[in-house]
Amino acid sequence: MDTELRCSICNREESHDPHNRVWISTEGMHPGNLSDIMNDKKCCFNCAFWIEKIQLFDEHTYIVDGTRYHGSGELSGVTRFAGHGGRKFYIKMKDGSFRYTNNLWCQGDVPEEWKKYPELQDNATFIKEDEYERGIAESKA
Repeated sequence: MDTELRCSICNREESHDPHNRVWISTEGMHPGNLSDIMNDKKCCFNCAFWIEKIQLFDEHTYIVDGTRYHGSGELSGVTRFAGHGGRKFYIKMKDGSFRYTNNLWCQGDVPEEWKKYPELQDNATFIKEDEYERGIAESKA
């Protein structure tokens, strides 16, 4: 039997099956686990998802034109299981530094109400390979 729960953050109402793993203890799972966030904050999946993305923000997090991506540098060898099928991405950070990855994963468009958090604001742009190469060369000079 489903239970109606109201999100403590966005105030949306959602139906949840009390036997669904999301609403039971997840002790021992990694920090930032959506189930834990939903239980701790009494929030919906959508809000828990963006809270987790704030918690997991690191140097491999790129927000470009309001869309969140996460990359992990260069993978060598077989890249067909990499993000975007191993396609090369050249990135310029707002601080002027340059990044490259062939393992970039799109995590979705940041909803307007979440863009107030610094971890979910644009911090990068995609650039062409020649601009990346020029930028790297200039930074070493």
